[in-house]
Amino acid sequence: MRIRFALEISDGLGANAELFTELSERLSTYFADKSYGHGLEELLIDIICVAPEFKFCFFEPRKKYTKAKKLFECDVRIDFELFRSAGRQQAISVLCECIEKAAAVLRGLRLPGIDVESFQADLQAFTAEEVRRCR
Repeated sequence: MRIRFALEISDGLGANAELFTELSERLSTYFADKSYGHGLEELLIDIICVAPEFKFCFFEPRKKYTKAKKLFECDVRIDFELFRSAGRQQAISVLCECIEKAAAVLRGLRLPGIDVESFQADLQAFTAEEVRRCR
């Protein structure tokens, strides 16, 4: 399965901005050889982490499942000030929570042909390892 991030971020995140790419690469590697049924091949998480003056551009978080592409997309927001001021460990924790939120949205849709329980179990194992890695 493929997992990707699409980023809507403001300048000013400092070194934490690089964490999006780092975590995305590790996610891709971890999930590359996994499958969760015939109904899902790709998860696209649109991470929105914008300065307060740009919040008006982003309304309600979107979620969309495209059956033909076997693609689930959803928006997840991260508090800009919290992420900007976070240390590396806290920033990784925030990103891991963001990924788990996307999985929770997917679970709530109850789409056929997707083993969400196995996906969530693997995701929790991945996020726990990432948090441990930062300590």
